[in-house]
Amino acid sequence: MSPTSAHRIRRATAFLAIAWALSAILPSVGALRPSESGVDHPFVDMRLGRVAVVQSVHPEAAAAGIEPGDRVIALEGRPFFPIAQRSGRELRPGVASRYEIEKPDGRRFEALLPPVPAAELYDPVDALVHGLLLVVAIVYLGTGGVVYWLRPERGEAWALLLFCSTLAVQLAIALHADRIPGAYVHLVANAPLIGATTFHLFSTYPIQPGWVVRHPRARQLPYLGAGALVALGFAEGRLGLPPGLCSELAF
Repeated sequence: MSPTSAHRIRRATAFLAIAWALSAILPSVGALRPSESGVDHPFVDMRLGRVAVVQSVHPEAAAAGIEPGDRVIALEGRPFFPIAQRSGRELRPGVASRYEIEKPDGRRFEALLPPVPAAELYDPVDALVHGLLLVVAIVYLGTGGVVYWLRPERGEAWALLLFCSTLAVQLAIALHADRIPGAYVHLVANAPLIGATTFHLFSTYPIQPGWVVRHPRARQLPYLGAGALVALGFAEGRLGLPPGLCSELAF
């Protein structure tokens, strides 16, 4: 590949990486505000990989035995993770929904619970933590962007930007993913990309291992693996594969 072609590919992927990070950061800002109307699930969950883990519970959910640390497996018989974001719009005041919950020890049970006013789930401390995570995400993206802008010809600067962009996405969607538009796509795609960009960065800087120098295309393999995991992740949601299957493969 000629130097000119390599530079064009780096520039194009750099712009894509920045756009990918901004597509998570900008919508995440809206989740800082409390919801003034509507209803929501009687718990707040955090997305760890492709698993929904209960972070805090409404008194009605606590009375049903749901506790922080439990996993939300299914809603009305459908895998919860793929439908989590849009499921809130399907809730109706006073109409109970059937949740399948998994305890940390693997025990599962079902709970029939009505939705609760979304404003009752707002926690100022969570909002503060979310805001701080967004600040760190912006710092990561800004650092990677500035380094690449100063040294676009350096492979190390390019690798750093890709790495910082994926970390910025992960920080932006760490909390309140259920209220962030597009978070499902980021959750499915970003974890494998973090692995690929981490390998790319640390096989480039501070030194390149000898085997990478001899086989530079080896850096493409983690990206190919990430692509396969992303495709499998979306297949899990569309085809109804066992919830968490891709999480086990990715981690």
